[in-house]
Amino acid sequence: MLPWQRIHGEWQISLVGNVLIRTFAGNFNDAGTLACYEEFQQKAPKDRPWASLADGRFWEMSTQSALQTYQEMRDWAFANGCEHIVFILPSKFHKIIVERETQALSDPRYHLCFDLEHACAQLTALGFPLSLEAYPHTAFAEKARRHFGESA
Repeated sequence: MLPWQRIHGEWQISLVGNVLIRTFAGNFNDAGTLACYEEFQQKAPKDRPWASLADGRFWEMSTQSALQTYQEMRDWAFANGCEHIVFILPSKFHKIIVERETQALSDPRYHLCFDLEHACAQLTALGFPLSLEAYPHTAFAEKARRHFGESA
């Protein structure tokens, strides 16, 4: 990262059971996306199958090149033991952008939804149990909701 490239975007990443949860908020530039991707790689399980929950309820948007990095992150995850990714989108507009820029729906292991309850139910049905009570980023999500709001 060059000195003038500040990170834009906020996130938290935690492993709960076999689910790697990434909650993110705001506008992401390339530097923010790459920093989040590096932490994602570091925290991913190396010794067992896992799933990913990408909680983007408070994501505003990303640059086009950052969206391509999301596609690289998805491809890396599937090549490194991830069996499913469930992505919570903040709006139908974001869904259109993600579909267009990342070809996300071309992979049946990639699932899109619009709320945490549905995401937990979907992960559980896929064999990666996660309850609302086990979601570790409640304080971060509440702060993001107050700051960015929910657009869904």
